[in-house]
Amino acid sequence: MTTIVELLCARSTRLPGFEGYRFKSHSAGQHRTLSYRTLANQAEAIAAELQAHAEPGTRVILLQPPGPEFLAGFMGCLYAGVIVIPASPPHREADFERLNMVIEDSGATVILAPSKLRTDKLRLHLREPSGGLKWIDLDLISEDRAAAWRKPDLTGESIALIQYTSGSTGTPKGIKASHSNLLYNLEQIHQCFGHSRGDRGVIWLPPYHDMGLIGGILSPLYSQIPVTLFSPMDFIQQPFRWLETLSEERATVSGGPNFAYDLCIRKVTSEQRARLDLSHWRVAFSGAETVRASTLARFAETFRSCGFRPEAFLPCYGLAESTLLVAGNTRERPPEIRVMPSSPPAEGETPAGPRLEVVSCGTPRGQRVLIVHPETLEPCVDEQIGEIWVSGPSVAQGYWGREAETQAVFRARCKGTVEGEFLRTGDLGFLAGGQLFVTGRLKEVLVIRGRNVFPQDIELTAQRCHAALRPNGGAAFLVESGEAEPRLVLVHEIESAKIGDKSYAELRGDIQEAVTKDHGVRVHEVRFVAPGKVPRTPSGKIRRGACREQWVAGNLEAWEPVRRQPGRSATEHPLQAARSAGGKP
Repeated sequence: MTTIVELLCARSTRLPGFEGYRFKSHSAGQHRTLSYRTLANQAEAIAAELQAHAEPGTRVILLQPPGPEFLAGFMGCLYAGVIVIPASPPHREADFERLNMVIEDSGATVILAPSKLRTDKLRLHLREPSGGLKWIDLDLISEDRAAAWRKPDLTGESIALIQYTSGSTGTPKGIKASHSNLLYNLEQIHQCFGHSRGDRGVIWLPPYHDMGLIGGILSPLYSQIPVTLFSPMDFIQQPFRWLETLSEERATVSGGPNFAYDLCIRKVTSEQRARLDLSHWRVAFSGAETVRASTLARFAETFRSCGFRPEAFLPCYGLAESTLLVAGNTRERPPEIRVMPSSPPAEGETPAGPRLEVVSCGTPRGQRVLIVHPETLEPCVDEQIGEIWVSGPSVAQGYWGREAETQAVFRARCKGTVEGEFLRTGDLGFLAGGQLFVTGRLKEVLVIRGRNVFPQDIELTAQRCHAALRPNGGAAFLVESGEAEPRLVLVHEIESAKIGDKSYAELRGDIQEAVTKDHGVRVHEVRFVAPGKVPRTPSGKIRRGACREQWVAGNLEAWEPVRRQPGRSATEHPLQAARSAGGKP
């Protein structure tokens, strides 16, 4: 088979009644199932409606909340031969701005969405292109339309979707993924995870993100294993739901970013753990952000009584520009951990200070991986940190409408004897013993007095200073100050109820002292913010650039509630107390 359309056609013909998808709504207390045949019928009906309004290759925005309708709409776009652009329904002002950017950048002319989304609010915020936007109500398409479907003329090189980047380090860009890119990467996931007919998956990841869409929805279809899907919000509101679903369904494959495991460690109670059986969980993948050795160790220890095995952890590395998976750990073997300096020393210096544990993301999967010096473009030696470059059939076709950036990022060439074109990932890492270790993002490296300092290392040091600092809740960045050197700023989410007797000033001092001791740099300013206020991508990555922009614009409100005193609310600031009393601060 050469296309995703052929893949679903084959599955629906050979396994028509196989309930490949189960959609669970924790809030509503119900679930729905979807067989391969039913999914194919719905895709044909939606495709027929699209074909009546759009030519092949038209860009279509799929604006559908997670659920069976999203899956039917996604497959319907592919069945119609149009290019699908998955997008999250907007709620906040920033969501509307992102959606407008996607419409403008992609040249989309059709929106496929449920009828309830076609509201005055949405239309008010959308900047329609000069030719207008055609709205198609997904939920009002009759399955009788399937009879009018015409199989599109597609090849493996046809563009299937445009996956917009998360924007963790800049403006989101549309990545063109072909059918052959998708199928090749799905085979690599199949081999890496060792999928078999006895497997069952559980996925809560957002379907607009490459890990949720390709790893959580398309991969089970390719490997012919059933999967239970539920909303990311159900997980965020109650992390126990993830592990509870795994336990109830005796699922074998599931995972998410590092923060998801941290959230379970903090939020799942001992009473809840007593109800879990995780002994059948054989592939617990972790990706999309830095995999921390401390998180793996604490999760394994916390849920050991539930039957969880550390050998189940499968750290992996990937990115949308390479469809998804680039490297993955070997199954049934604990991931290798290397110890390295917390910050690479300047040239000629001897490594000093504390050393950090870096988790292996395994071996490259069907890809050629190089570590290259980002400035000289020369290959690095083993265990030398440089930019990760990737080459292979999974590498996407480039950025939509951005030829110059496509040439620079997707067509890079290494100096020396290495031949061929490579994708510059923008990620930093090193190879050791054939395994890939990821250390950070190139654009986010903080250059302080000629030294490269990784922001995530500073954030981890701060996080360890007190239990009130939320794991994966910090953002470190540099801001210009008019002085000789930029100032180092740390913004961190704090759970005020856990601060105890320590004052915010004392905690701020503890963080500054710890960072100076561990990394040899000074944090000029520390600001505590409320939980959820540090910007993140849909997959949970910290958006340090966006946080810096909010800081510069003065839009990051400090969160330092005072302790309860007689006659004063526990969350009342001194200024509020003075005003409520009719006095002046």
